[in-house]
Amino acid sequence: MRVILKKLGYGTAAIVLLFGAVFAIGYARQNSASPKPPDVHPPAVRVQQIDLADYPFIETFYGQLEPWKQVELSFEYAGTVAMIRVPEGASQPEGQQVRRGDRLIALDGGEQAKDLERARSGLAQALAAVGLTGSQADALCKDPATLRQYYEPAAAADPAIQEADAGLQFAQDEHDRIAGLYDPDPSKSRASKTEMNRAQSEVSRAKAVLRGARQGFDARWEQVKAAFAAADLAAIRLGKTELKAPIDGFVTDVAPEVGEIVSPAVPAVELMDLSRVKAVVGVVDSRVGRLHAGQQVTLTIESLRNAVRLAGLGVGSGQPIGGGDGEVSAGLSQTWPGTVLRVPERENPDTSLFMVEVEVANRFVRVNGQDCPLLRPGMIVRADIVVDRQPVFRVPQSATVRDREGLAFYLLADTTPPTVRRVGIDPDATVLLDGCYLLGSAPAATTQPDRPGPAGASVIVEGQHNLSDNATVTVE
Repeated sequence: MRVILKKLGYGTAAIVLLFGAVFAIGYARQNSASPKPPDVHPPAVRVQQIDLADYPFIETFYGQLEPWKQVELSFEYAGTVAMIRVPEGASQPEGQQVRRGDRLIALDGGEQAKDLERARSGLAQALAAVGLTGSQADALCKDPATLRQYYEPAAAADPAIQEADAGLQFAQDEHDRIAGLYDPDPSKSRASKTEMNRAQSEVSRAKAVLRGARQGFDARWEQVKAAFAAADLAAIRLGKTELKAPIDGFVTDVAPEVGEIVSPAVPAVELMDLSRVKAVVGVVDSRVGRLHAGQQVTLTIESLRNAVRLAGLGVGSGQPIGGGDGEVSAGLSQTWPGTVLRVPERENPDTSLFMVEVEVANRFVRVNGQDCPLLRPGMIVRADIVVDRQPVFRVPQSATVRDREGLAFYLLADTTPPTVRRVGIDPDATVLLDGCYLLGSAPAATTQPDRPGPAGASVIVEGQHNLSDNATVTVE
């Protein structure tokens, strides 16, 4: 030490020792002073009760609209087209609305009309042959089903039958007179055996004549039936030269033109019933078991987003109705209610999908004097089907926080003093609806004593951003 002081000099050494002493005293005071307790106040929070709601679980499928009913009409006989129905003011038959029974297209039926005239003439002759003329014949032609009830009166009035019946009655009376005189004992009989045999023979002959007269009438009656059948067939053949609408609907295709020869069984006219339509959507095997007839469906049709032009209806195109002066503005709803109509038991072999049918009521707008459908075959649809309903808990999105571990919210735990529990949320696996996250079940051990049910759990909605799991809070 002395050596060091001698080398530094005694003045310099004194200064070093002085600073060392001062440092040592300050360090000792700092370590000997008692620590001051931190000033800690639990953060204030606001809570909101978790709501329990009935949530519909929805499956989404895609498909397209098809007509409720589609009919193709063809002729049974070849012929030349003589008429095609085109309503007044229309330029073409396609797209026109028709009612059941309306004539659509007709062939030249001149030969068939002549055949019907000849058949009706033969029927009149056949009716006259059995004594049915005038009003009776007219009534029968209007209602051939009543033919049977005319048989007995007509037979009774037939001259040949009446004459034969009178001859039989005379022969029977003569036979009865002879039989009253005849006795097997010749000594008592006042009529001979020969007279008795002759009377019996006359009765047998009269019966045979009556039987022949009735057979003749029956033959003429069968001719009446045949004449009716021939007239009916001729009328049917004439009727089949026309095609009439079997349903109310819209004409979507007319193949031939006036003057063209058509062949049998070749489609000539196509009709669609669009009062309702079917949305046919494809469903995979793993989901079809959740569907059944009667389920409610919400259909979204993107093609109705913009204004829809209605004149110049192109029913089968799947394109917006366009090209005319009638227009409906964009106030049309894109969503349409529907009902599951049929769930098939087997998948479509071409697509490996189950083609589920959904019934949808159509809407019509009056344009150029006719009703035009808004929903048409070919439109692409999205079908949202409610497959289940379950109670879920609604956690406000505003109550969530995002920390190092991800998205979460805090629940008030049943402790004294109050503490909070952190509950994580997987945003990719949790439904966000109307500003709330939907949870399938309530977190455990989060209920308060005065709210025993899971729906009574309270979520922190204010003051949650600086919290941590199991932090103590003050509830305002």
